[in-house]
Amino acid sequence: MEMVHIRRKKLQKGYCLYLDYVSPVDGKRHKRYLNLHINDRDKANTLKTMALANKYKQELETELLFPNEHLPRFIEYARSINENEYSPSSQQNRRSMMRVVESFDPEVSVGGVNRVWVAKFIKFMLEKGNSPISISSRVYFIKGVLRHAYKDDLIFRVPDFSDLLPKVVLKPRNFLTLDEIKRLSEVSTCFEIYKNAFLFCCFTGLRWSDMLRLQYADIRDGVISITMQKTKRFVQIPLTENAKAFLPPHKRSPFVFGEINKHSSFMNRLLKRFCREAKIYKKISFHCARHTFAVISLEACGNLYTVSQLLGHTTVRATQVYAKCLLSDKIKALNTVPTIFSTNN
Repeated sequence: MEMVHIRRKKLQKGYCLYLDYVSPVDGKRHKRYLNLHINDRDKANTLKTMALANKYKQELETELLFPNEHLPRFIEYARSINENEYSPSSQQNRRSMMRVVESFDPEVSVGGVNRVWVAKFIKFMLEKGNSPISISSRVYFIKGVLRHAYKDDLIFRVPDFSDLLPKVVLKPRNFLTLDEIKRLSEVSTCFEIYKNAFLFCCFTGLRWSDMLRLQYADIRDGVISITMQKTKRFVQIPLTENAKAFLPPHKRSPFVFGEINKHSSFMNRLLKRFCREAKIYKKISFHCARHTFAVISLEACGNLYTVSQLLGHTTVRATQVYAKCLLSDKIKALNTVPTIFSTNN
């Protein structure tokens, strides 16, 4: 009995070919389209195309009978993916995640990464004391590699791991109030450019990667016009007087903050010191500048859509997270309730 069948689907002109088979993994019927087309009128081309379809059929039968023998190791395949698709910080994170996977199972093939394997990997991570967010990011990395493998026809489907992930409890986002920003600005330091970069982003909402790439040529008529590295969305951010106060004077370098160390960990260590001296007892990282910009902008204008455009969010839902931080809105809402009782006699 044949494991794989060549089927054809009727089109306006001729037919397209696909492979029809039952997976031994999940017992379900699957289709793999071959991007091959035939036409009954062109018999010579049909014979040639059918021969190629039979070759693909034999390859799939081999894959189903010996699922992992012909596949590369997961780590080797992950390293072979073109890193130019990712930002420098993402490349660094990918290498870190590959080291974690390698420490767990360096020999696993691309086809061997299934639900059972991922469940064991999650257990391994939990025993190491990793947080649910760290585990989720590593599993999403694994899934991203498998998506590449699917596009390269190494595997016939990408498993769904979502129900295996530990539940993530989102903590309130840390941000600075205007008073705390003022206190931070008054801290005396020899790393003034780092402090100014953070405060500049508190009033522009730029991410670390976009701040490093920002050039004076991107600022025209008091407006920043850039394409964000993470989302590839074009945004325009007007510079307020607050932002201009921390904009360095134009020097030889085309980059606004060209003197800054490219590793965000150094910046975060400095921020810890700045906050301690400013008596700010919050866990503040550089990305908190973006949170700060979102919250103070929402407090000032109250327009979710406008703030989402300034942040470069793809949906307003992503911006709604910051609306939860606004205690002033909650107080205003409660103050609109008529007073029918009073503690003043």
